[in-house]
Amino acid sequence: MRQHILLNGRRMTSREELYIHIADKFDLPAYFGSNLDALWDVLSARHRDSYIFLVYADDMIESLGGYGVKLVELFRDLDRVRSVSRFFIINEDPEQLGKRRYWE
Repeated sequence: MRQHILLNGRRMTSREELYIHIADKFDLPAYFGSNLDALWDVLSARHRDSYIFLVYADDMIESLGGYGVKLVELFRDLDRVRSVSRFFIINEDPEQLGKRRYWE
């Protein structure tokens, strides 16, 4: 069954907060290394049947700068390489997500 994961860019105001939020949302193991290479490794191995939604991406990028851009690129690359995973940036209120059917 396809998993739907909602990431909130407003909760990712520092690298530490970013990895806390991502570890929680993806239920990552305690030994997960908090860096982009480790994130790629674990997501490409464990989350192959997922729809990943990022809301407030602009806020995250404003807080994290180039690191936030690299995170978005990582998810886009994951979307390209793992055709069964999909990545969406949502530029609307997350409350509206339930009213749209991005995953159909």
